[in-house]
Amino acid sequence: MIRWSHVRAQRADRLAGCRAASARGETLIEVMFTVVLLGTGFVAILSAIFTSTNISDKNQQRTRASIAVQAQAEALLQPAIDPPANPPPSYYPQQSYTYKPCAAWSGAYDLIQSSSGLLPTGYTATITKIRYFTGTFNASGPVFTNASWDEGTATSYCYGNYYTSKRVKTISGGEDTIWVDRGMQEITVRLDSGPRRDRVIDTLVIVKRDQRCPGTYDNADLGPC
Repeated sequence: MIRWSHVRAQRADRLAGCRAASARGETLIEVMFTVVLLGTGFVAILSAIFTSTNISDKNQQRTRASIAVQAQAEALLQPAIDPPANPPPSYYPQQSYTYKPCAAWSGAYDLIQSSSGLLPTGYTATITKIRYFTGTFNASGPVFTNASWDEGTATSYCYGNYYTSKRVKTISGGEDTIWVDRGMQEITVRLDSGPRRDRVIDTLVIVKRDQRCPGTYDNADLGPC
């Protein structure tokens, strides 16, 4: 009797040990699953934060660049600068105007660059095209020179066909000569963030008008000089 009781006790101990081991195994799996789940969630949260920050930074850069280009457009459209405080006798008001007849695409008008701090680092603003008013109009408005022409062809045509002189009065009563084209230019400004994964390229087209009309010029219709 004692022997059989001992055997049954051993079997009971073994069964209890198996149940305990089983319980310990289930608890370890649950812990591992929880750790993996938390780790995955943490990575997803970090990824979302990084993506949001990256998008926000790019949007801020693009906004800054757009504001800079708008400022550049306004500067290009500005008809004149302040005259000198003490102009010489040979001065005439047209000297303070910013319009440049038959302007070259590169160098004729100053543009904002990233070195000024107004553009994000790496961004550049360039004039990619200037089309010159032909002096005629159609149903859509003023007609400009051919959009497919390169800089050399366009400027040469402007100088050969539209570049003429006008006489103006100096403040001392004398006369001087200014040079004009047909009085309007369609200017395309291009903003480029440079080679990067999310490259930004924006263009802005403005029409600059020559407002340097001599005092004797008949400009009652407010057309270009």
